Amino acid sequence: RALPYSWNGSSYTTSGIFSSTFTNINGCDSMVVLHLTVNSCIVTLNLKLLIEGYYMGSGLMRNLLYQSGLSTNALATDSIQVSLWRADHLQNVAPDYAAVVMLMNNGNTSLILPGWTTSNSYYIAIKHRNSIETWSSASVSIVHPTNYDFTTSLSKAYSDGVNTAMKNMGGGVFAIYGGDVNQDGTVDGSDMNEIDNNTSVASYGYD
Repeated sequence: RALPYSWNGSSYTTSGIFSSTFTNINGCDSMVVLHLTVNSCIVTLNLKLLIEGYYMGSGLMRNLLYQSGLSTNALATDSIQVSLWRADHLQNVAPDYAAVVMLMNNGNTSLILPGWTTSNSYYIAIKHRNSIETWSSASVSIVHPTNYDFTTSLSKAYSDGVNTAMKNMGGGVFAIYGGDVNQDGTVDGSDMNEIDNNTSVASYGYD
């Protein structure tokens, strides 16, 4: 319910244990204790990630959307989808939560999660229109705020133990692999064929 919480003539806005004395009609006093837990209705998730094909060095990517005239934000690189998956829900068709957000050229993005995600743990999955879908290496406990940085180590992204999950861009910086044009989970000749086919018909624009 919305704060403040009213009880016995007093208002409360924080969690705690509160007591009050009531006097009944017979003049007897009784002590009543309120155990109040206040959960945040808003949880901020701050992420940092870099996309291989846009990376220019020094921790910055091309501000593609701005340069293409698709955004008035001079820092806008591209949109990404962020999904949250509970470990026991990985067989589900849809994630527990998903949102499309804007990725800035320094790799930063933020999203507001619903309050019910608090104190739960989720894998964080990143989807970009022509990159390999990349997941956090472990489930992340959601608090307010939660910060997760994919760029600092290969160990921040889930790997099958054979292939690296991100590309080393040098200087201790890692980026998610680009080139998965058809979004089939791999980068191979089929992606190049799609590019060649679109080039042959002079296809252009943002997709």
